[in-house]
Amino acid sequence: MCADCGGTQFIMERAPRSGVVVTYNVQHVVAVHPEPAPVAVGVIRLTGEGGDRGGQVSAMFCDSDLGTLAVGTPIDLVYRRLGADDGLVKYGWKARVHVEGDADLDPASGHEATGEIKS
Repeated sequence: MCADCGGTQFIMERAPRSGVVVTYNVQHVVAVHPEPAPVAVGVIRLTGEGGDRGGQVSAMFCDSDLGTLAVGTPIDLVYRRLGADDGLVKYGWKARVHVEGDADLDPASGHEATGEIKS
């Protein structure tokens, strides 16, 4: 049910795969295995089609120099390994600082252009 209007009819839409950093922090003591310290986590404001707001997500940062993070930094969501429980490998979305011209992310699908899944 929609918290604003009480409606129950919804349309499934893909979430945008890019946005900007709203806030972040760097954790130097990490309880999330297998992530080595330091780990940056943050809130990303997703940019919808035509620049419309696409919601917000929280995510760990990966494949990025922590020194380049700042509020307003452009971000791409990338599919990465999150860990394993009882031998079952878990994958999900992480945030990566946007690199202009980087072909790693297929903008049409939001998945790795190479088909490989990186950890």
